[in-house]
Amino acid sequence: MNHKIFYFLLCFIFLIWISSTPAAAAKFNIRTISDKIFIVDDPQSSENQLVIKSEKGLIIFNTFWSEITARKYKAEIAKNLNCDNFAYTINMVDRLDMFGGNAAYKETKIIGHDSFLAKYKGKEKEVEAEIRQLIDMWRWKEDISRKRLETQKKGSDDAINEERWMNTCKQRADELEDGFSLALPAIFYSDRMTLDLDDVTLKLIWFGKAGSYNGMTVVVVPEEKLAIIPSFILHPQHLAPYPYNEYTRLDVERWISILEQILEGENAVDRVICGMGDVWSKERAHTHLEYIRKLWDSIKTAEADGKDLTEV
Repeated sequence: MNHKIFYFLLCFIFLIWISSTPAAAAKFNIRTISDKIFIVDDPQSSENQLVIKSEKGLIIFNTFWSEITARKYKAEIAKNLNCDNFAYTINMVDRLDMFGGNAAYKETKIIGHDSFLAKYKGKEKEVEAEIRQLIDMWRWKEDISRKRLETQKKGSDDAINEERWMNTCKQRADELEDGFSLALPAIFYSDRMTLDLDDVTLKLIWFGKAGSYNGMTVVVVPEEKLAIIPSFILHPQHLAPYPYNEYTRLDVERWISILEQILEGENAVDRVICGMGDVWSKERAHTHLEYIRKLWDSIKTAEADGKDLTEV
């Protein structure tokens, strides 16, 4: 065989092999928010993991949709932070694709609002139904994204971002089908809970009922003047009341009270981590509090005028 051809084939085989190995995968990014708070980003997806490094160990917030993805992030966190002492896992939202990776952190103390227990313990049929609903939702989003991708210029930033989101939706649906295992929190709180981690304190606060979400938790870190708030709370669509049964169960006055405690007054935070990745100023987060207050005042005014929720 011609030596040049042989060399070419050898290089080609090597490139195929190396592209299929973990070492060739894009490296995770570590964003440093402070000397204790980090965000781990996977550049190949739109997901990230919030981590607090304390003297008592690492604290993880939410665990994605499956043990498969949770273990991938766990390995990256341990490697990049040079620490494998995982102490606590905080489940902030009672939705199965937000804590589906709990099994990866069984050695930690997993904490959640007590609604997790009422909603999921011994409710196999309900769990199966929610998983199916979530799979269908992510398949639908994957399909919508694929159709959008067809209209975008190949190789453009929009097309690249769209394809990344499409693949993320597919991954979530696939892993919910094949990699989901239910592991509920072992420690529960009902209204507020404080974790003393020696060098840092976490104040867990129940946010109240928000449509189909009953167990949403916000976390305040006083030493950092920082709050961690699920993206559902600061999203202009998710908290709007709708004339559907699940959206009539809303603790709006509690939402307003909790957000006022966090964003106003002498104890207000300076920054908010929205979801697990976006860092907002207090001022930006406050616009959402103003939105909720205005919306609620308008609803009360409309109801006082004799209109029901459907008309509103």
